[in-house]
Amino acid sequence: MDTLAKLQDWEELDAQLEDIVSAYYRTCHILERMITDSSSVDAAPLERRMGDRYTRFIRPLSHSFASIARSRNNLRTPLHRMPTEILGRIFEFVVDTDTRYMPMNVAIQTMYLSLHRLMGVCSVWRNVAQNHFPLWTLIPVVHFNTRSLSVTETWFSRSLERSGAISLRLAVSVGSLDINNLPIKEKLVSQAHRFRSINICASSLSTIESILKPILTAPAPKFLREISLCYEPPQGHSAQAPYYLFSSVTYPVLSAFEVALGFVGILRLKSVLPPPYSRCYSNLVELRLQDIRFGINTCFEQFLGTLSSATQLQSLDLISVLTSITHHHADDKRIMVRLPLLKHLYLENLDLNILESVFLTIEPGQYYTSLMMTQRCLLSVSLIGVIQDDLNRFRQVFKSSKIYTLLLKEHSPVFGPRRLHFILSCMPTVDTLSLDGQTLSHQCLLALTRPPNSSVPFPKLQTIYISRSIIDAIQDQAAFRNMLSSHPLQTLYLGGSFNMATAANNAEFLTDPGRCRVDIAGPDTWAILTRDWIKANIPNFTVWPHDVYGQLRSTEWELW
Repeated sequence: MDTLAKLQDWEELDAQLEDIVSAYYRTCHILERMITDSSSVDAAPLERRMGDRYTRFIRPLSHSFASIARSRNNLRTPLHRMPTEILGRIFEFVVDTDTRYMPMNVAIQTMYLSLHRLMGVCSVWRNVAQNHFPLWTLIPVVHFNTRSLSVTETWFSRSLERSGAISLRLAVSVGSLDINNLPIKEKLVSQAHRFRSINICASSLSTIESILKPILTAPAPKFLREISLCYEPPQGHSAQAPYYLFSSVTYPVLSAFEVALGFVGILRLKSVLPPPYSRCYSNLVELRLQDIRFGINTCFEQFLGTLSSATQLQSLDLISVLTSITHHHADDKRIMVRLPLLKHLYLENLDLNILESVFLTIEPGQYYTSLMMTQRCLLSVSLIGVIQDDLNRFRQVFKSSKIYTLLLKEHSPVFGPRRLHFILSCMPTVDTLSLDGQTLSHQCLLALTRPPNSSVPFPKLQTIYISRSIIDAIQDQAAFRNMLSSHPLQTLYLGGSFNMATAANNAEFLTDPGRCRVDIAGPDTWAILTRDWIKANIPNFTVWPHDVYGQLRSTEWELW
């Protein structure tokens, strides 16, 4: 009998069962009303039927309902017609999206919560998720408290069971905990040869080293493609020189580290560096340095010099790197580094000294440079009682570079208007400007406006991101529109609020600043008129909600 015929039989029986149950229900209630204390009916049949009702009714019906549920899950709907490999890839995408841009500890918990939810939908999804190896490649070791370690051991073991024989990703966040005392240490060592990527965050160098050592000395370190190391020194602990790993160990470990770096394609380092003599980065494609303090400029430049072996490098991020203040002199012997495949250079929270070292050490090329400017870069650029030599040096540093994206985030004290205009005039190659959490007063809008005289150095902006910002003013937008019109804009992302021009003269607004602002994305008539004008004059226009962050990178240590 084919499936359709059997389904028809089931539907008929289901209808009959419904009628029988209804009739049985009515009969039971009628019988209850008819039987009284004085009835002469024997109670034995009732007791016998009640005693075995679980075997006769409840259990078969429960099993039947479970069988129907499984049949429902197996129905060949469009989703279930998908090959399990495709459904598994969709699950990968969902889990990755859920954990993106989160701190590592939060991302690990969120990932396992997402997996738990996926497997709870139905038996088909559970089977696909359990048997899709890539969903279980993350091997977590997380320490929040004693209980979290037992949870980690469960996750650890489950991932090893369900990941098959494919390569693994290790994610460790343990503070200063000595991993040698953990029950999972033996499993960790036994699987060391399978790790494709390792991400370690700890507040003890010895902890990082104790995890790295068995992996680096495993028989097949060539599987390792990604190393992310985050050292979080104890609070109040400050050093004037870099923290180096394995600074007091024997040659075999150092040699193994050197070999591993030769295979690695992605290297992320926060507050710690590999052994100082490491110079083998032949397969490195992406490098991120964050919160690293070098001694003096020459130490930083010497490290950049080691990147001469990184001929495959495509992305270089330098975030909050520090050195002692040392000016360069014309007769200094320069270290020059050529990175022929570099596509993107990202610079954030660097002082003028570091920026000068970067621009003088890395040869110019076809790469795209983005700069997140903070107060650290602007210590000498106040424009009030400032020494002209400092302004000239600032201009000279950026003269030798080509900045294409300039980012200013919340609390970045770049404004007032004179300083903003000066900064932009020093970076005429900027074509993308990102402003987050800024107050764009009338004077600031004038400072952003491109001068009509084309001989004056000033950016020709093609893309602007404005997020969570306050703009003057909703009832007088000449300055805002003139600013936009002065640039050959192709793309504008806009989110935040407009100030109301009448707010300064209206006392009721003084106790409620929110009332003197109009949401750019809201239904206010002036906001609608503004959006309509922008749509008519800029080809690509997107409105953001007032609380959405713009194109800013997080400095949080992530799962990646």
